[in-house]
Amino acid sequence: MVTYQGLLLVDNAERLLRPGMTCNATIVAETRKDVLVVPNAALRFTPPTTGPPTQEKKATVGEPKKRVWVLSGKTPVAVEVKTGVSDGLVTEIVSGDLKPGTEVLVDVKEQP
Repeated sequence: MVTYQGLLLVDNAERLLRPGMTCNATIVAETRKDVLVVPNAALRFTPPTTGPPTQEKKATVGEPKKRVWVLSGKTPVAVEVKTGVSDGLVTEIVSGDLKPGTEVLVDVKEQP
């Protein structure tokens, strides 16, 4: 979490706000509609190193090397993607071999 000091002008006609009170504000810097997004956890995920080797699909030279992992059968497969804007929870996928509705890995559930 990041904290910034700021000066906001608000209507306090009902006198509910008092000096020294804290608040949270959401500032929308950019809006995108109808874009492919993934949870930020998917961009941080790395599968465990035990088990069968993973497969990776390489990005073109010059693209950022960010990746998400999907399952091909029971094997995690890395898909390199180019990302766009993020709201802190999800990130836009600008390009890569990822389609809407594709499930991405965000965590590993240990087998008992």
